[in-house]
Amino acid sequence: MTAPRGTVAFVVDADPEKSPDDRQVVAARRLGAALAAGGHGVAAVEVRPVAGWTPPAGLRAVVTTSPYLDPALVPDDVPSVAWVIDHPAAWPEHPGLSLFDAVLAGSELLRVRLSIALAGPRRHDHRPLLDVLPLAARHGGDAREAVPAKESAPGLLARLRRRGDAGAAAAPPLEDAVQTAGGIVPAAVYEALAAGRLPRPASRLGLADVGLGALAPVPGTTGTTGAPDAEALRALVATEHTWAVRAAALAGVLDRLADSGRAVAGDRQPRIGFFPDFRAGNPFQELLYGELVARGARVAPVRNPTESLVLRDTGGDLRDYVLHVHWAEVVAQVVVDPNESAARLKAFKELLLGVRERGGHLVWTVHNVLPHDVRHRDVELDLLTFLAAHAELVHAMGDATLELTRPYYEIRPETVAVVPHSSYVGVYPDVISREVARRRLGVLPHDVALLCLGGIRPYRGLDTLLDAFDVLVERDLRVKLLVAGKPGRFPQIREWQERCERHPRIVSRFEIVPDSDLQLWHRAADVAVLPYRGILNSGAFKLAQTFGLPTVAPRAGNLAGRLDPTYALGFDPGVEGDLLRALEAAADLVTDPEAVARAHTAARADAAAYPPERMAEDFADAMARRLRLDRLGPPDRPGPSPEAPSPTAAARPGNES
Repeated sequence: MTAPRGTVAFVVDADPEKSPDDRQVVAARRLGAALAAGGHGVAAVEVRPVAGWTPPAGLRAVVTTSPYLDPALVPDDVPSVAWVIDHPAAWPEHPGLSLFDAVLAGSELLRVRLSIALAGPRRHDHRPLLDVLPLAARHGGDAREAVPAKESAPGLLARLRRRGDAGAAAAPPLEDAVQTAGGIVPAAVYEALAAGRLPRPASRLGLADVGLGALAPVPGTTGTTGAPDAEALRALVATEHTWAVRAAALAGVLDRLADSGRAVAGDRQPRIGFFPDFRAGNPFQELLYGELVARGARVAPVRNPTESLVLRDTGGDLRDYVLHVHWAEVVAQVVVDPNESAARLKAFKELLLGVRERGGHLVWTVHNVLPHDVRHRDVELDLLTFLAAHAELVHAMGDATLELTRPYYEIRPETVAVVPHSSYVGVYPDVISREVARRRLGVLPHDVALLCLGGIRPYRGLDTLLDAFDVLVERDLRVKLLVAGKPGRFPQIREWQERCERHPRIVSRFEIVPDSDLQLWHRAADVAVLPYRGILNSGAFKLAQTFGLPTVAPRAGNLAGRLDPTYALGFDPGVEGDLLRALEAAADLVTDPEAVARAHTAARADAAAYPPERMAEDFADAMARRLRLDRLGPPDRPGPSPEAPSPTAAARPGNES
């Protein structure tokens, strides 16, 4: 089958009326015109700016060159296509990239980058249709056909019209013929070749992929490699690199989408909308959804939970739609005014009841009993009680969740599925040696290095740790404290930062720790310290476990009673001096080589026992079973899945529960 007739809407960054020469506008107009003229079943073509865009009636497809378009705006029965010919750095970071039906890259290099971005850290196989759709030359049958200056790259035509003989030697460099980042060959290169001129691009990048490798300059010379045949290249462009050819390729993509049923009415591919989206600084959500993506679910963030809770909503039933709520405080705690907070809660409730009335499902992951920095306590309790009442599946990361939340809101036991937080095995680089890491951070061989890593917020107890460390360093001059993490916006944190910076035995970096540097801090340390005042789940504990570090952790939340004494030294946050006692015990432990070896072995064994793949499988199974979504059911596996351990979990340091 082929896609139905209708309007193809091109959505671009610039306003086409105010910026007709904008490269996205020119490319969209040329491709759209070729699509309409090529007999591809297009009733009309429109080019509109992304700002304020809403889908018109009678759409056949939406094609966007702007990474600022939210694909959730596109109705689910209309194919959505991302055409990546601009912003090569922004597109791989697009939070809703997986929600497009097709992603067309302007170069092979970009296709690879986008493929990696869509695969995620676990390299899943399921993703939108991926293909390459480069730019082109306007010329068709007559490659020398003149192009109105308004539709050409600025200034290009004036230079081409002064070209002299078509077979002349290489022309002076054309400013418009310089490759963009990402290996996209600009339209100016194709246009020059179609006019019989030999542009001299400033880079080899992307040329060979489109058959133009002969144009690549020799480094350090002013000529081209060999003697490119201008007429042969002109003929190549006239047959393979016209907008008519590109339009036929795009039409083929739209037909494939229609044939696969991925973007036509009646499609029952499960969709999961989640909020908030912390994937940019927190791999937890990406890891949790890995198996669901592999089984065919389309997972994308809900941008504003008080405006819309449905991805690509066309009305009708939502039996195959799941709304997954994570850190619920983004609904009502992000504003200062209590009246505005209450209004946001009211809007969210109305939207959620509408989703449930249409057959949609609600899943809630309980990261915290209450938010650590709650502004409007009564509003938040109302919200959490509402979620507990309406959630079909409540994802808890430990057995203690039900008991610890009961004084505040009642979670129905029959809705609970315990899926622990996995380790981070295979997620982060782990190649640096202990010696190199300690040298880079200024830790001497005889130092006992204590590591406190993660976002700096009051509940995480850095001030308590600093007080204990001041006492400890008077008793044991070997100890050194490593502190790394982004400071939150709290008045007391500046004082803590100054304490760290003046202390001769503290190495501190008050900034986000890049993924690549997590190994640096963990490999330099002897012990990880979690000085939290109170907590339900802890991703920092799982991170330390993954790197095999002995850990000082609170006996609180889902960590209480789950601390293996071989490598985890617990303390009671409510008992004065107990953190200091645990730190002293940890310092003694790391002076015993045999105890250190046992701790490393036990921690890494626990990490290997429940890797991210296991968590993703368990979560997908729980969702399929509780929500009766057959299409998300488990694939055949060789033998039964072993029983999951019940340790801790939550989020990555910095967005920790």
